[in-house]
Amino acid sequence: MSCGFKWLMFLLQVSVLALFTACEGGGGGSDDPTVDVTGTWPGTMVMYKNSYNIAMALVQNGSDVTGVNADSSMFTGSVDGNTLYLRAESQEDGGFVRIEMQGPVENNTMSLSGSVYVELTDGTAVSGPASFNGTKR
Repeated sequence: MSCGFKWLMFLLQVSVLALFTACEGGGGGSDDPTVDVTGTWPGTMVMYKNSYNIAMALVQNGSDVTGVNADSSMFTGSVDGNTLYLRAESQEDGGFVRIEMQGPVENNTMSLSGSVYVELTDGTAVSGPASFNGTKR
């Protein structure tokens, strides 16, 4: 494995626990939330075929969602109907990472899918699929 690829994998691992920022415009819908995502959500994040165990502690106020990861990184998102939208952006020493995911929340489980984009400081950029599956504790 090249040094650049190892750095990319490290950066992806760090980004999973990185600062989540607001979803710009949520999902574009206007449905009132039909689920409450408040609680702790342990689960598995998959990016580039690599799996990471993470936990998100979420608080929902109306359709707005805020929370914190195990490393105390803050994030926000939104709920539209039973769909959760999350967007994460992190500027690290090694580059920039953005993760965007959305998906249904039903029966205290969430299944989010979307994409991850990484741009290293040398200008190398990669993107690919990302997903999170978790169950409310």
